[in-house]
Amino acid sequence: MDVKTVFLNDDLEEEIYMDQQKGSIANEQENKVCKLMKSLCGFKQAPKQCHQKFNKVVVQFGFTVHEHDKCIYFKNFDNDYIILCLYADDILIHGTSLDAIQRVKDYLSLNFDMKDLEPADMILRMKISRTQNEISLSLSHSIKKML
Repeated sequence: MDVKTVFLNDDLEEEIYMDQQKGSIANEQENKVCKLMKSLCGFKQAPKQCHQKFNKVVVQFGFTVHEHDKCIYFKNFDNDYIILCLYADDILIHGTSLDAIQRVKDYLSLNFDMKDLEPADMILRMKISRTQNEISLSLSHSIKKML
């Protein structure tokens, strides 16, 4: 899943001001600055703010943060198991049942403007292949591109 405009919707913890942008300066207010109410893409704080918001939302839903990788979350749904892998504004969801995955997608869509990208075929330049009994990752196409 993709979180749409992820870096444009986060609340700021700090007060941040910026100069007015050329072409949008108000008449007789040239010496004033703008106080930002939301994060903007390109700010150093944007990824941190985004991750904190995502973390708060999924932990409230019962997910646990992986001890060694703070971008991986997991949860047991009765007899089902879900793993979320967060990379910037993309979320890879892996689970033991489609029903549990759909419950997670529905919850995320209530809290973020989401786009469902359907079954993933690539993640972090790795090709994902599926058979009836296994899922495999391959970097061969990325290596060929580099060569």
